Amino acid sequence: MPLSRREVLATLGLGIVTGSLQREFEQALDDITLDSDLVQFFENGYSGFKEAARVLPPAQLIDGMTGNVAILDSLCLRHHRE
Repeated sequence: MPLSRREVLATLGLGIVTGSLQREFEQALDDITLDSDLVQFFENGYSGFKEAARVLPPAQLIDGMTGNVAILDSLCLRHHRE
C-alpha cells in the first residue's frame, strides 16, 4: 500500500531529525531569509510542478515537492520561534 503524503513528510522529518543530515540542513537554513522574494520563488516552483504534473508521472515530481515542503516548513518554524 502506498504511503500518504502525510506519512512521507513525517518519514522525511524523522529521517532528518534523527540522522546526521539535521546539522547540515540547519546550517543551510541559516543562510536563507524568509521574505517575499523567497515566497515568490516557491510559488513559481509550485506552478512549475503543476505544469509538469500534466505530462510527468507523480513519482518523478514527489521528491522535489517534498523537499520544497520540508524547506518551507523548517523556515516557517524558525520564523515563528523568533
